[in-house]
Amino acid sequence: MVKTVKFYVFDSDESMIQILTHLIRMIYPDAIIESTTDGENAWIMLTTNNQQAIVITGIFLSKLNGLQLLQNIKSKDNLKDSYVVITFDNQDKEELLKALKLGADALLSKPVSIEGLISVLKTASKLFNLQQKVKLFEEKIEESSKLLDEDVDKMSNILSKFQELRIPRIQKNLTFISEATVWIAKKFGDTESSEINNIERAAKLCFIGKVGLPDKIIDKPVTRSGMISGENMSVVPILARDLANMVRNYEDVANILYHVFENFDGSGYPKKLMGWQIPFGSRIIRVVFDYMEYLEESRNNNTIALESLYHESKRLYDYKIVAYFDQFLGFKSINNSRMREKAIKLKDLTGGMILSRNINLESGIVLLGEGTYVKSEQIDKILQISKTDPYIGDIYVYIR
Repeated sequence: MVKTVKFYVFDSDESMIQILTHLIRMIYPDAIIESTTDGENAWIMLTTNNQQAIVITGIFLSKLNGLQLLQNIKSKDNLKDSYVVITFDNQDKEELLKALKLGADALLSKPVSIEGLISVLKTASKLFNLQQKVKLFEEKIEESSKLLDEDVDKMSNILSKFQELRIPRIQKNLTFISEATVWIAKKFGDTESSEINNIERAAKLCFIGKVGLPDKIIDKPVTRSGMISGENMSVVPILARDLANMVRNYEDVANILYHVFENFDGSGYPKKLMGWQIPFGSRIIRVVFDYMEYLEESRNNNTIALESLYHESKRLYDYKIVAYFDQFLGFKSINNSRMREKAIKLKDLTGGMILSRNINLESGIVLLGEGTYVKSEQIDKILQISKTDPYIGDIYVYIR
């Protein structure tokens, strides 16, 4: 028997408690035993100890009966693994089915024999020992998992440092890309946390495929108008996948990186995946990654870079992701000390407000563009249209 397990003996008959206590001490001389005839006192004893125990109880106790006590035990986290034995007389048989349904671990008929009690307690002992082994095994698994996570983080950090050493200027870009991709992924609402984690990991390694390029082209765009910009660039997604796969359990991250340069219309590289065949994380990273390249080409002209995304949405990009990315830029503006714009819901939109971002519909239509001076009749129009074609995300307006 596990030494730390306590015995509780509950019965309406004090003489039955004495008999059971005597029999238990014959089997386990050093056993710690508590007893009572009162169901409420029994529950106080159990909750005070608040840990796994062996409970031997009759059905008819005062104030709180044995079945109610059993139900309470099995519903409390720290007590639910207790081994509960219901003792019964022949006249109690109608209550036994209820006891089994409530989770009784064993039934013991009165008068209780030493042989019957030994049989029940042997089973309890085996169960407790098995539970302890399972707990130790789970603790070892958790410890191994933590060590594995540490190894994964170390390997991922090595790749990240290698990426930064090879392309020193990208650190600021990586921070922005990572923040944007996670923000967009969360906006979709039904994205699981594990997928968001993989998207963030992929975003932090989105330049890793360029580390094998010659110095003279390492700063060049990977694609132009959706096409790989040169023979050397064709290795970028392949190298990204292969390097990511060097990290244990990074298969999903590797797959995201491998498909970043697929085009939404199916004309991209390397597998010509189309639309929602392209991994969700790949579609998000592509939008933000290309925005950074458009921004560099336009000498940090945000308007031109954003217009390039909208112009190529549906052909190269998932339109909804472009719309959310536009709103992410608004979110960044809100968190800027200048605070030139704010996000509101349709119910808060009033005449006289000026839109700071497009109102984009799920269908891919720009309902109202940036800079629109909102009139009351336009609000009615938005309300009507949004019933069948909802607008994406929030509505962004300038702060006066």
